[in-house]
Amino acid sequence: MSAPTVLRRRAAKVVLIGFDAADWNLIHPLLDAGQMPHLERFVESGVMGNLASLQPMLSPMLWTSIATGKRPYKHGIHGFVEPDPSGQSLRAVSSTSRTTKALWNILSQAGLRTAVAGWYAGHPVEPILGVAVSEHFPKPVGGLQDAWPVPPGMVHPPELAETLAECRVHPEEIDGYSLLPFVPQAATIDQSKDSRLGALATDLAECLSTHAVTTWMMENTEWDFLAAYFPAIDHLGHKFMYYHPPRMECISEEEFELYRNVMAEAYRFHDQLLGRILELAGEDAAIILCSDHGYHSDHLRPAFTPNIPSGPTRWHRPYGILAMRGPGILSDERIFGASLLDIAPTVLHLLGLPVGADMDGRVLAQAFADPPANIPAVPSWDHIPGDSGQHPVESRQDLWDGAAAYDQLVALGYVSARSESVATDIRRAEQEAQYNLAVAFIDGGRVAEAIPVLERIYKECPENSLYGLHLATAYQRQGSLRDARRTAEAVIARSQDENAEPFGRPRMAEPPGKSTEGPRLEPQVDLLLGMLDLDEGKAESAMQHLQRAQASNNAPPETFCVIGQTLVKMSRWVDAIEAFQKALLINPHDPRAHAGMAQALLGVRRNEEAAGHALDAVGLRHQFPAAHYLLGVALFRLRMLDRSAEAFEQCLTLSGKRMAIAGRWLERIRRIQAHQAASR
Repeated sequence: MSAPTVLRRRAAKVVLIGFDAADWNLIHPLLDAGQMPHLERFVESGVMGNLASLQPMLSPMLWTSIATGKRPYKHGIHGFVEPDPSGQSLRAVSSTSRTTKALWNILSQAGLRTAVAGWYAGHPVEPILGVAVSEHFPKPVGGLQDAWPVPPGMVHPPELAETLAECRVHPEEIDGYSLLPFVPQAATIDQSKDSRLGALATDLAECLSTHAVTTWMMENTEWDFLAAYFPAIDHLGHKFMYYHPPRMECISEEEFELYRNVMAEAYRFHDQLLGRILELAGEDAAIILCSDHGYHSDHLRPAFTPNIPSGPTRWHRPYGILAMRGPGILSDERIFGASLLDIAPTVLHLLGLPVGADMDGRVLAQAFADPPANIPAVPSWDHIPGDSGQHPVESRQDLWDGAAAYDQLVALGYVSARSESVATDIRRAEQEAQYNLAVAFIDGGRVAEAIPVLERIYKECPENSLYGLHLATAYQRQGSLRDARRTAEAVIARSQDENAEPFGRPRMAEPPGKSTEGPRLEPQVDLLLGMLDLDEGKAESAMQHLQRAQASNNAPPETFCVIGQTLVKMSRWVDAIEAFQKALLINPHDPRAHAGMAQALLGVRRNEEAAGHALDAVGLRHQFPAAHYLLGVALFRLRMLDRSAEAFEQCLTLSGKRMAIAGRWLERIRRIQAHQAASR
């Protein structure tokens, strides 16, 4: 199969900007105060909305999904670290582990020129048609006066390395005056005891380096597509979101006053960076700004972070930001139901190329003033031969000493510090990668494929209650209730052991200088046992478990949703509504709570309200078949047959036609419509 020809382009150029962990909840107050003027003008001239994330919410997996339009089990990136080719040590995850073509590979193959700056899991850079700079390029080596070479694999084409090296900013170049907007009382801090100012300077320097590289490429190279990734908001969030107003109980007044401005100033700082990129892009370019997930900045901030690899994700909200503007894109409008999987197909469509049918996302047609009637597709870009700028298989080896990147991941809490045993570190990393893969399978609705992965790692590491808990939950979702209960009971028995991981009694990573014991396992197990009892028709027993989980200080956020679902099964509609109201009070952006509320409201024939909550659910998460089904029922009762049919059709499409009841509703609607047509 030859490379498809470029069709009608909607935009002369496309710019994709990634601000890791950027969140509308923090942005909106700044926009209202006029403190992010460039973003304000951007969203007023385009569309904006939430961008649904994936599970697990780990940046290398998510940003690779953004660049490929595929879930992790298709693109091959399953965590932060991986064994190096020798198998003798670990390194930061690399581009050589990606098993599918990214946007820059597809575009290179189609003859379009690309510029890529700092994309996560993009090292070593690929020999694409254009320019590529590694995410490790801005990381400092030594002091300001020390040599700072550019090793092989950092820049393509390599002859640009010396020129681009001048774009780098060293942390020691960030002086105290530059830090004052972030920390007005910086001069009072004893930096021999408090290293946070140095960490702030490092993140800002790396951000400025990537921005300088990005703007240099925009001004000095030919490009059809440019992608730039900025991780600073995420990195700073892990260090400073504890201090963002309002003050958390675990934070002293003194520390709160010192660091309360950091996160808001980080957003204002990024707005300035955005302004220059928008200026250079010009009016004929389509521009997409997105984040891979959000970041809790309010009452949902966790009081502690479990000292496990997935622990920092407790701070992540499942919705990032999306903003788009450009030729043919609607102006000052909101869009709903977008997923980060939709970015790659939309970029291809903007540049006149067919999408891959094996991509898990869709073109964001609702963003266009003239939505496409038909979207061309090819079975898979991976099957199209030609030079795509991917690394040859024989050259896929580590080209950079990743010690600095690994140490940064340790500091952020995403990976464990190296132990004295390399074999132990590698085994642990492989287990974590397999666990992440299993979670991705579950998130993609492929529970049957997750189960053997979880069975294997739980058998290898039975003391890890997290693996056991997810295995039991996977059994429950598959309907293997006996296996689920057996596994849950084994997890309970293990959890009594003081040395069990991670829910035995682990140490927790707290704000600098603080630590605490972590949550006991009981709330999670009670929640699981409640769901099992619910599936087995034991509603009263289920309620006992769920109420016990609810009473815990560490109750999972989804507890009220499961309580509501239990009450729905008991036909206690009013009580169910109250439970879902509590869930929405905790998190008004939870699609499960909106869908549950829709179901409960249908039970008392409050159909219009039910339709509203069902619309909220699919607007937050488009790939939610059950919510589309509930929307269909509500609209049918409201006698909106055409829209009801559309909802049932979406339900069948998204569920792979597994929800046969939606098909029966659809047949009923068609009979009614045929009868109405015959009666006219």
